[in-house]
Amino acid sequence: MLLAVFHAQPALLAPIEIATTLGISPYGMTSRLDRLEKLGMVRRQPDAADRRLLRVEITSQGSDTARAIFQDAYELQVELLADFSDEERSSLRSLLGRLLRSVES
Repeated sequence: MLLAVFHAQPALLAPIEIATTLGISPYGMTSRLDRLEKLGMVRRQPDAADRRLLRVEITSQGSDTARAIFQDAYELQVELLADFSDEERSSLRSLLGRLLRSVES
């Protein structure tokens, strides 16, 4: 999930921005970033305007990993929906949209 944030918004992000986007605590963000940094998925660097702050960016390895995860998820969705008719897929899309709007409000 964390790599998805970077993949969708490939820029230098502050850890608090990432935590807010994912709906997790800033404290939990640090350990996640530590693990991803050790794996070579992200790197931290000082903020250009305020060196007390760090910015995080996805690495090419992290971007490749995110792309592969999204491709696998897409292929799984195609496989799971293969037996559904166009009408059933449309109904499912509509119902899931209603559910999402209900959860978001």
